[in-house]
Formats: sequence, structure tokens, C-alpha cells
Amino acid sequence: MASARRSPTRHSKRPKRRSGPKVAKRVHAKLRRPQGVSQRPPLAAKRTIQVTINGRQCEFELGRDLSPTMTLAYLLREKLGFTGLKLACDEGACGGCTVIMDGKAVLSCMVLAVETHGHEILTIEGLAKDDPVIEAFAQQSEPGYGTALQCGYCTPGFVMASRALLNDNPKPNLAEVKEALSGNICRCGCYAGIAQAVLHASEKMAASSNGNGSGTMRSDGRPSRRRQKKAAPQGERICFRSITTLPLTLRRRRLSRRRLEACDLGTSLANALTLALGGSR
Repeated sequence: MASARRSPTRHSKRPKRRSGPKVAKRVHAKLRRPQGVSQRPPLAAKRTIQVTINGRQCEFELGRDLSPTMTLAYLLREKLGFTGLKLACDEGACGGCTVIMDGKAVLSCMVLAVETHGHEILTIEGLAKDDPVIEAFAQQSEPGYGTALQCGYCTPGFVMASRALLNDNPKPNLAEVKEALSGNICRCGCYAGIAQAVLHASEKMAASSNGNGSGTMRSDGRPSRRRQKKAAPQGERICFRSITTLPLTLRRRRLSRRRLEACDLGTSLANALTLALGGSR
């Protein structure tokens, strides 16, 4: 008996695999760009950033010299070496990184370097050594107000903010000075001395612009002591509390003088008491 053969069905054959070199060639052919079109997009044209820093024209290439996210403070300190500006908070809250851009005080940690294209930047290194603001900060030691600096970390920011204020308002009053410097922080607490230094710088600038001394400022920028004596009421006595506001050397002289006077008074009282009792000293 002949064996029956099974009739082939369509499910008996396995489906052909659709992978291999031929399939890959067809896929790459579909993804191939048409003729005349480059494989990569053309590179963007080089962009240069031109900025004037302390009177010197500088040019930077974006992507090579600076990145789009680089701040002006990082560019000035780390790239160009202008370490006069200080970075403390790096979020625009302390004012230590203040520089002048086009005559206005700006926080360099909050300004991108690419935003300074076509602008003029002035740091504390660009100020003259005999600048009235710098001299006023260095010479400030007026009794009752103290000095304008101690550690000096915040001083460049205060100097640049004061310089921008005097550029805008050559004769500010105390309230305007406080308002202009309200964004700067001094951790040593020299706010009273800083405000006085700005006022003295304003007076010195006004005296130099007029060309004749008004008598309120001396040649070294300090207030005239002669005018202060005339303004004081006659017959005023210096009490012990007011001595604490005087300079240390003058304070020591007056205290030692009072001690000597007290010793003399005590000696005279002792001599009188001895004579009254009939004894001899």
C-alpha cells in the first residue's frame, strides 16, 4: 500500500527573513539625500564680540574665547585678569562685582559677556590713581564716622558705584548717596564712613571744577579743621562721651591730662587735710 503523501499547505513554509545586506542597501538608499544637497548643514558664520574695556578695544570670538553663558564678571576676572572686582554672592545681591558700563553702574555677575557687544566697560583698574573717589575713601577718618574701609573686599564695588553716582549727580545729598549705594553690602559695617567719603569726593570735585578753594576742603581732600572750629559753639566743653569719637592718639592725650589733673587735685586735698589735722607731710 502506497504511503499517502501530505499535500503542502501555505503554512508549511517558513517566512523568509527580510534582513541582510540587500535590505540594508535598500534602507540606506531610501535615506540617501538627493543629489546636490550636502550631508551636513553649513557651519554658522563666526561671530565676534567687540567691547571696549578701560579704554582698550577688545575682540572675542564666540565659541573659542567665550561661551554664550559666560558672565561679564568671569570674563573680566578669569580671562582678562581684572581682579579688582570681587565675586561673593554671584547672584547680584552684594554689589562687590560692580563695574561701569556706558556710565552706569551694573552688576557684572548678572550681565552676560555677549551682551556687552559695542559697549564700554570701566573697572576699578581703569580709574586714575588720583581719582577723587579713591582719595576720599583712602583718607576718610572723620571723627564720629570712622573709616570708609576695613578689610577692603567690598571697596571696589562701593568705589565704582560712587563713581557712577557722581557721574550722574555731581552734588548728591546724603539721602541720594544712601539710595545709590543701597545695593552694596559692607560686612565690616563702614556705611557711615563710606557715605561721608562720597560727600567729600563730591565737594572736592566741585572745588576743583570751580578752580578756587571754598575753604571747606584742604589740599589733601580732608575737611578743614579751621571751619569746624568756627562752626562749633563757643565755650563748649568736651565731655567724656565725646572723647570716644575722637582719634585714638588725641583720646589718650586728653585722658592722660585728666588723670594728671585728678592726681594734682587729690594731692592738694591730701595736703590740705594734713595741714588741718596739724600733721606734716
